[in-house]
Amino acid sequence: AAKTEVDLAELELKRLEGKSGSHAVDKKDHKIDNIIASLVVTIKDTVTSYREKARSQVEKRATEVFKRLNNAPEVYTGVRVDKEFKTEILNSKGRPARNPSSGAVSIMTISVIDALRHVSGLDLPVFLDTPGRSLDAHHKSKLLDYFWQTEGQQFLIFAHSGEYAVNETVEKFAGKLAKAYTISLPRDQKSCFQAECRSENVEHDAYGKTRTCNDCGHKWDLTSQKTLILEVPL
Repeated sequence: AAKTEVDLAELELKRLEGKSGSHAVDKKDHKIDNIIASLVVTIKDTVTSYREKARSQVEKRATEVFKRLNNAPEVYTGVRVDKEFKTEILNSKGRPARNPSSGAVSIMTISVIDALRHVSGLDLPVFLDTPGRSLDAHHKSKLLDYFWQTEGQQFLIFAHSGEYAVNETVEKFAGKLAKAYTISLPRDQKSCFQAECRSENVEHDAYGKTRTCNDCGHKWDLTSQKTLILEVPL
């Protein structure tokens, strides 16, 4: 935006210098400068117009999603997106809510992200990092229910162990999941994590800080900081 302003100012300066005769300007160059200046202004106005249209659409979409995910409609009624794309939660009187709960803020953020994705028209995957960290069980369930309804859109959700129980989530949404993984440290693995084994018959060595599978013989170092990425069967 700053560069556009500078370019416009330089073009205007050339135009004024040409009219005053203080600067030798070829008539052809002067005409080209005027055309370019008009194009720049037109593009700037078009971007401004589209930005406002997009802002309005994002606000509408974000409010719709927020209402679907929010379980306190009598307290929080929607989302406002201002001209700078800053967001606020609206209360029952249509005014910015004072000190909204962390859960409501999380829901608003996710609603705005989804609205931006929808309005932009970009077919890109969406990454959600710990989306349920401030949500109760009801909100977390509604959150996944909503996102799984979107056909043809890829979502990658990174949740920590306190957000979603792996087995329950995989069982409930197996038909919607393409892949599921757990990311952990070796010390967290109390059973064998070899894909062909998965045995519970594991011996723990507190002195050597290792665990050994008695069925396949696999041994792992509990002090290792190398993360384990294990696929969860669907």
